[in-house]
Amino acid sequence: MEEGFVSFESLQKARQLHSTASPPSREALQASRAWRVVHACDSVRQVLPVVEAQASAGMKPYILTPQGECLGQSGFRSRPLEASKPTSLLTAWSEVRNWRRNFLTSEVETGIFAAHADLVHAHCFSAGMTAVRNSPAVVYSLRGFIENEPHSHSLAQAGHKEHSWLARSFAVAEQFVFTRAGAVVVHSGVMREELVRRGCVPENVFQVPEPLSAEVVDFLLEPESVFPVKRKREDDVVFFAPDVCFENVGFKDAGSQDTSSENAQSNKAGSKPCAASPPALSRNADCLLQAFAILRQEIKRARLFVPATPACAALLLEKSTALGIADAIFAISSAECARMFAESDVIIALGGGPVAVKSAEPELAPDGFSTAVPDLSSALRSMIAGVTLLAADTPIHRDLSPEGRGLLWFRKEDPHDLAGRATFLAHNPDLCRSLAATARKHLLETRSPQAVGCRYDAVYQHVFARRKSNGATPGLGTNLQPVAASL
Repeated sequence: MEEGFVSFESLQKARQLHSTASPPSREALQASRAWRVVHACDSVRQVLPVVEAQASAGMKPYILTPQGECLGQSGFRSRPLEASKPTSLLTAWSEVRNWRRNFLTSEVETGIFAAHADLVHAHCFSAGMTAVRNSPAVVYSLRGFIENEPHSHSLAQAGHKEHSWLARSFAVAEQFVFTRAGAVVVHSGVMREELVRRGCVPENVFQVPEPLSAEVVDFLLEPESVFPVKRKREDDVVFFAPDVCFENVGFKDAGSQDTSSENAQSNKAGSKPCAASPPALSRNADCLLQAFAILRQEIKRARLFVPATPACAALLLEKSTALGIADAIFAISSAECARMFAESDVIIALGGGPVAVKSAEPELAPDGFSTAVPDLSSALRSMIAGVTLLAADTPIHRDLSPEGRGLLWFRKEDPHDLAGRATFLAHNPDLCRSLAATARKHLLETRSPQAVGCRYDAVYQHVFARRKSNGATPGLGTNLQPVAASL
């Protein structure tokens, strides 16, 4: 056995972690109190999933817009969901004065102004800067640092943001906001680590996932939403790798050529360049093909489907022919990805590169909620669809399931580890079913609106505990780090 190849015995612990789960049920999760939370944001669309999740958990969220409108729960969906408009940094700073007026004059309830609600939850820099100066209990949500935003740099400085004194100045200002706030909410482990590096106290940074829509939750609660493990023969296994990436090429093939019924061999003759530079196999694509060559030594009827344009399919043919597995590699168009999510036995999520499919395209979402979720990774999509997930151990996949519930890890860009675990799954269809059931239960427990609402409840309790112990919103932390060192 080659060094690094994973034996089946080393994976038996997966059976215990993913034992057959009981059917999921809708639990009544409620917040500790009916928090009156003012969500200050650039647009209603920006915070709608969060406020609806909090409302489902028994809170009283309000949305405060830059125009001074304060929307209660009945008004969340009664107006068009406009997209937030990019603004310059100087405009963002000028909005601070407007937000101060909004906080001090907009009523959330009769006689209660926004600044005096239980909490102010700011979702943009301008609102955050105002809130930490005018409200005793502030939570700041951060999706990305302000110096990395596209509108943070003038046209003359585009591509040279490291030289933008304006961006650096605003990075310092934003650092003041997130170290002054009672708590900071992020949606990824990478952002959390960076915030701590920039001076936030670790216990004040909370990683809260985005909630799934109620429509998706209803789908997950239906027993038939988990597709059965499909085997035409005992050793017939279909693998699908939706996020294989190629260098110098994107995945938009405009649907001009349908490769759904062709394998890599049939695409060679009609291949055309995908970009000015010739496409090339990426490291994750090369790792995948090497792993599949190892897997095929034991499972002769294993097949691998990969979304690719005709030119990229030619690359797959060249590499797979060299490995002796060309008859088992199939290139498909992006339009066929939805079918493969339903018909595959195992989804291989490689991570670390462009995702080939997005749920913003209606045909790629499971039936019944084509527009319910704006952006799903291939790993999350496979968990929703009830298909066994074999995922690279990457930060984005760790965010999805920190303890590995509902999936099986493999070491990123390690073909022997990937082959060993894929072979293990192919030999254990019962474990595949358990993984799918566990994944569904995990999503309901961590990503349902009520579950996410209760996660915010823990954040707000933390802010109030700090406020009570300190008598007010704590002052600027003593561990503030120079932003220049982090840019």
